[in-house]
Amino acid sequence: MREPLPAKAGHERCAERTLWMFLFFMVVTLVAVSLQNFSFTAALPETLRSHLGDPPPPQLISVLLSAYFVSSVAVSCHGIIYGTKPDRAWIHLALRSVFYLLYFSAEALPENLLAVFVAGVILSVLDHLRGRAYDRARASKPL
Repeated sequence: MREPLPAKAGHERCAERTLWMFLFFMVVTLVAVSLQNFSFTAALPETLRSHLGDPPPPQLISVLLSAYFVSSVAVSCHGIIYGTKPDRAWIHLALRSVFYLLYFSAEALPENLLAVFVAGVILSVLDHLRGRAYDRARASKPL
């Protein structure tokens, strides 16, 4: 029985990690879908709501999502072209997922669920392509 070479085994690490992150994003999306018709303000006590203040308006959240999407696409495309290592990928996954929470707190999740999902899927695909480009560049470098 042949065992994979150690040098080859690590080459797919970034690409595999991006697939795990995509799976986690899908789980977060399923949770968001199940909670989309739940009222955020009804679940919190009045004293906690007064401390938190008003939620951000959905338009502001949409502007933030758009800015995050455009900047992430630019960074990912740069990484794909030059084969640079994807850094802080789990933080970006958390940022994508927090938009569900922001829209949920503004009670605008049902109207914006698809936008967050599509943006997250596109960015996840670009992250995977960037991981594959990095793995390919790392595999072609001499040891």
